[in-house]
Amino acid sequence: MVSSGSTYSIYFDGELQNVAEISGETVCNDGPFYIGGSPWYSSFSGKINYFAVYDRSLSVDEVNTHADDTVWDLNFTPEEE
Repeated sequence: MVSSGSTYSIYFDGELQNVAEISGETVCNDGPFYIGGSPWYSSFSGKINYFAVYDRSLSVDEVNTHADDTVWDLNFTPEEE
């Protein structure tokens, strides 16, 4: 998922699946960050091979680069704009 302002874009294997406009206040906290589960329930029974968290929105090309990589370079440096 990529968020930019109030626009949220969902990608799967580098392909855009859906775009949604979300209004209202964004709620942030300093609690744990869960991938594929939560402390209240554990219904996810699959595997997550790769994920990444950025402090900025990625471009479509950057999302596609990650999706095309067999193994991600953990020292990924984005293209200069």
